[in-house]
Amino acid sequence: MKYLYLALLSLCLCPSLVGQDVTYETYDLSEVINSPSLLEFAELEDGTAYLSYRYFGPGRLDHAMLEFDGMTWSPIDTLCRGCVDHIVAGPDGLLYVAAREEGIFRRVDDAWEQVLTDTAFHLAFDPAGVLHFLNEGGVFAYDSNVVSAGNTAGLPAGLTRISEMEFRADGTLYFIKPATLYSYTAAGGFTERTEVTSPIFLADHPDGSMYVATAFGSVHVFRGEEFERNVAREVFTSRIAFFGFDISNDGVIWGSEQGFNGTVKGYDGSRVTEEIIAKDLLPGAILIGPLHAGASGRVYAASDQVEGVAIIKDELTSVFAPDRALTPLGLSPNPASGSVTVDISLPANSSGHFYVRDVTGRTLRTIPVIAAARAISRTVSLAGLSPGVYTIEARFGRTIGISSLVVR
Repeated sequence: MKYLYLALLSLCLCPSLVGQDVTYETYDLSEVINSPSLLEFAELEDGTAYLSYRYFGPGRLDHAMLEFDGMTWSPIDTLCRGCVDHIVAGPDGLLYVAAREEGIFRRVDDAWEQVLTDTAFHLAFDPAGVLHFLNEGGVFAYDSNVVSAGNTAGLPAGLTRISEMEFRADGTLYFIKPATLYSYTAAGGFTERTEVTSPIFLADHPDGSMYVATAFGSVHVFRGEEFERNVAREVFTSRIAFFGFDISNDGVIWGSEQGFNGTVKGYDGSRVTEEIIAKDLLPGAILIGPLHAGASGRVYAASDQVEGVAIIKDELTSVFAPDRALTPLGLSPNPASGSVTVDISLPANSSGHFYVRDVTGRTLRTIPVIAAARAISRTVSLAGLSPGVYTIEARFGRTIGISSLVVR
């Protein structure tokens, strides 16, 4: 059963921050899950999403997973009862799973396929699309052919207990093991980042920086060699731990705070969305977490022991429109069949995505782009698309390009 909630409350946080309206949709999952915990989301390039969770089965804590096709959340076959530690979307449009001693798996044509037999507790893809995984031996890279061991200089103990792991655009890997933040590079090995106390969430920003949310309700940034403290203190004001945190492709920080009422809001550096109360977003929820900002523009929200999922549907083009910079997007040929070349010029080097959408606005393809130059030209496959009119959209930070494409 699905409910649509329109949030119309406007919240004034301070004279310069007026809450922007957002729209969200809540899905009642009481018929398909039971008292979920340790929830985690991942979203693929085509907009398919997955929810991984634990629940109490007969005599033990079991694992299960749901798949979202844009309309319905449905159970899929279980990989294993208790081995799944982490799920992540791959650049090849497939779901990858770190399954501890069972290895690494991916989902291909509605079935599980083993990628590696190596022990893996957490996964991340670097900016070049190479899979990296962590185990007690350190960081390992897999380029689809060979597993390569990383630099073990400064290797910390306890790498079986990783809660967060993200690559920054420059290839620096950040990860959190209980209450401690580390960075890793192939050249320098592991470094404990003492600049941050009690980190709990990581999120890479489209400007190339790494954001860290803490148990004290603060947000810090590693930007190149610089470190900035408390960058969102005027927005996230509870000073109590975040329960969910992520950053969307257009640079909006989404945070879920604890307090007398759990709340969720988004912040783009100058403006803030309205504050959404946890129980309004998910009936029965006291706190919201995790939050996951997918490539499609959806922000997924859940809560421990609550049998439902919410999707903040706003892609923030309308919420923060005045800060957008529209730029021409070239398509050739147009009409096209088989493939189309997409051209865009950016004000600065940045990472982003190309999207292929149908006439209803549904995202059919998501193509990540690491821009090494301001002028980008990329061939996009149209295989499998029926003849008709589609929209090609480019998003690179606050730069957007949109053009219509006719597929023959």
